[in-house]
Formats: sequence, structure tokens, C-alpha cells
Amino acid sequence: MTSSVLKHQHGSFQFSDTRNQQVSDIEKFFAKGKAFPIKSGTETGRETASRKAIIECAKDYNHAVKFGRSNFVAVDRTIVKKGSLRSDAVFVVANDRLTGHQHDRDFPFISFTHADERLGRISVAGFHYSTKGREEGDPNADTNEMYAAKIASWMNEKAKGTAIALGAGDFNMLDNLKRQDWAFGRPFTSMADELGKYRNTGHGPIDGFVSFDKDGRVSAKKFEVLTDKDLHLFTDHYLCRGTWTVRHLKTK
Repeated sequence: MTSSVLKHQHGSFQFSDTRNQQVSDIEKFFAKGKAFPIKSGTETGRETASRKAIIECAKDYNHAVKFGRSNFVAVDRTIVKKGSLRSDAVFVVANDRLTGHQHDRDFPFISFTHADERLGRISVAGFHYSTKGREEGDPNADTNEMYAAKIASWMNEKAKGTAIALGAGDFNMLDNLKRQDWAFGRPFTSMADELGKYRNTGHGPIDGFVSFDKDGRVSAKKFEVLTDKDLHLFTDHYLCRGTWTVRHLKTK
């Protein structure tokens, strides 16, 4: 059976950069990411210059965009079947449940039917786990596990039938350590785990892409990390690019 690729680009941005640095990173993110129609990013709350830049770039590059408290996800409208797009956000936990200065945790998502109907219904989300939650006993470990449970529930709902659910984010956990499983035993898997190849994304392998284990149509194809030598960004994370292979649906 035939298949196509689906490309997703993720940037973990830095809210503490200067306004000019934030705007520069977002403009590069969109300008250099034309071949990656699905995009997501973190640390883009209302107080940042990044958010306004995202709104402007989404308009310039014809993307639909959905924001959460501090995350966003965007989809190039050229891959969206007209009238099929829906968006929302899933609340996870309030800031006062977390140790350290953080936003309330949620994740925005966009669902759409692909313009190539052989790819069917797709939902994509942008995630951001808390710091200080990597290991059992860490102060935010329980809330990160709660986040993983919310992701799994969302994926299970959005991936019913032939639909698929995907996501990307800053998980603030080392993906190459079994004891720091991003999924906390839930039914989703990182692209790096699937490929068996891990890359430093700025602070170790903490950023990346995930797919739902029950999506039999989806498989990891390629995971790239662009260091500052490849694309200079002011944020302290490297740009991530993930490519999925999606098996076609049978069409009339």
C-alpha cells in the first residue's frame, strides 16, 4: 500500500530573550520551515514578543495557529481540506500545583482533514512538560505524569478509527534514559525511541516528536536537529524536524 510523508518542525523558544531576539527566531522558524507544514513551539505566552511575531508570520505564511498558555501549534493551510479545521486546548494543571515559576500547563491542538484525502483526519499538538519533574521523587514528577496521561487520553480520542494523532514539544526529560520515559508507560512513543537514535537538542535529548502506539498507519522516518551551525537561533534549544511516513487510506 502506498504512503506519503508528513513533516513537523518544532522550536523550543526562550521567553527571556530580548524582544528583537524573539522576533528574529520566529521569523527564521517560519521562513526556513516552508517544507514543514506542521509547526509547534514553546515559551510563547501572551507576555512574549514571540506570540505577536507568530501571529504575523502565520498570516504571512498562510498558517492556521492555535495558542495555549505558553505553547502553540500551526498548520499550513495548503494541506488542510477546506472547512475541516478545528482547534482547542487541553488543560492539564494550574501553576500553583507546580514547584518553580511556571505557566499553567495545557496543550493546544489542531485537527484537520488533509487536502490529500488519502491521509485522512490528523490531529497535532504542542506539549511542554515542567522542569524539576524528570525522576521519581522530583517535585513536579507527578504533574508531568498527569500531563502524559492527558496526552494519552487526547490521542486515544483523536485517533479513533483511521484518524491519527501526533505531537511535539519540550518534555524536559532525557529521552535516552528508560527511567525518564516521556510517556510514563502510556501508549505513545517518541520518534527517537522508535528510530533508536537520540540527538542533543540543546540540553540533551529533551525535545522531540511523539506518535500514538495504536496508529498503525504512522511510522517514524527521520528525526533531524539543526544546531546553531546549521541555523543560528538565539533560543537555548536547537530546532527539531521530524518526518513521519503515513500509510494511505483506501479511497474510492
